[in-house]
Amino acid sequence: MTQSNGKKKSYVRWIVFLIVALAIVGSAVMVFINQKEKSVSPEKTVELFVKAMEDQDTEKVIEMVVPENDKMEIDKTTVNAFIKYFHASPKKVKKLIQHLNDQIEQDDYGVDDDYLVNIEKVDDKYALIVSPVYFQVKTNYKDLVITMDGKEIAESDRDDYSEELGPFLPGWYEFEAINKTEYVTLKQTFDQKPSLKANDSLMVTLYVDIPTVSFFSLNAGLEEYKLFLNGKDTGEIMKKDDHRFGQLPIDGSITAYLEGDFPWGTMKSEEIDVEKPNNSSIPFTADKELEQTLKDIIIQYNRHREETISEADESNLPEATESMAESIAQIGKDFNNEGKTYQTNFIGLDFYPSTFVLDGTGSKKRDFKFIIVTNTIAEEAVYQEDDQNVEMDDVNILLAYEVVYDEHSDEWKVNAIGDEDIIESRYGDLSDEEVAEYRE
Repeated sequence: MTQSNGKKKSYVRWIVFLIVALAIVGSAVMVFINQKEKSVSPEKTVELFVKAMEDQDTEKVIEMVVPENDKMEIDKTTVNAFIKYFHASPKKVKKLIQHLNDQIEQDDYGVDDDYLVNIEKVDDKYALIVSPVYFQVKTNYKDLVITMDGKEIAESDRDDYSEELGPFLPGWYEFEAINKTEYVTLKQTFDQKPSLKANDSLMVTLYVDIPTVSFFSLNAGLEEYKLFLNGKDTGEIMKKDDHRFGQLPIDGSITAYLEGDFPWGTMKSEEIDVEKPNNSSIPFTADKELEQTLKDIIIQYNRHREETISEADESNLPEATESMAESIAQIGKDFNNEGKTYQTNFIGLDFYPSTFVLDGTGSKKRDFKFIIVTNTIAEEAVYQEDDQNVEMDDVNILLAYEVVYDEHSDEWKVNAIGDEDIIESRYGDLSDEEVAEYRE
């Protein structure tokens, strides 16, 4: 039994020794194979590199190149820019290949700062060492995000920002400075074929044109207004002595309007496309409700004008200011003194819609008015009391009605009437405008 056990142990030992020996031989074979794969000749290394670049084989290039600086990122984005750069410069490629072949022929391996790519020999292996480049980025505004081929690489922390960024794999990159606001995204792009040298710094200038834009309505008569951009309340108040909003594009991509609290209620200005830095004369046009109120005042004024004259009584004209009613009544008094009679038949009005624009530029504070142009249509006659045959004359006259807001009575009233000269100086030629007709 003891002998048998001894033989068995010896047999087991031989098996173990055999397995260990095979494992050692196998390992030696694997090491030999791996060493053979890694020990590619320098000529073959260059050949494979050139083919990968010609084929734009990003993955293969990533496998082959080694960064000189550990901080350089070698990934698909940077290698694509690397390939793009050399593809755009055939002469540089030819010169680089010649340099690599010269290194091999002269057995002169190592980094040469005159070239972006060099062959270096490390432990009997050959590696393609890529030297870094840097970019001196300049921009004019604070809080701009700087991107390189879509990847954020910096953010300007001051106006007139200038910073050297890197190290980067040499390449043809697209740089952008992006200004993101609540209303719009602005960006400036730098995408020029570069001329790169190892460890050198290339200037990248990203000046973003963002003018400071102001908004106000000097003609509407208030001291301040709320500002709305793209239909949204900005929360900013535009004041008479300071109505600068800030930096915005002026390419028409943004709309703006003001909102003001007037004695008769809140009004919204016309909405404008922002196409210039200074927008200080944004007009306030009467909305539908106010427009109808103003029309009704002028209509009632014309209806009551005849009896005010014929009775020489200003109380018949409540649609006019006190001074205006008195001047109309005075016409009647003058006719009475001359023994004349005034008769009229009010027919209607043609309103010019573009003239329903608020004007707050009077000599007094909070002096609000509209100067509304109409064709006033009527028949009228002035005759002596004993005239037997009275003929009415047709009247169709262009008149401007100054309608003012009376803050004491909270009413709009006709305060004055202007002729064609006033209309021409204020509105120019209105002959082509489509009118809104009213007839009795």
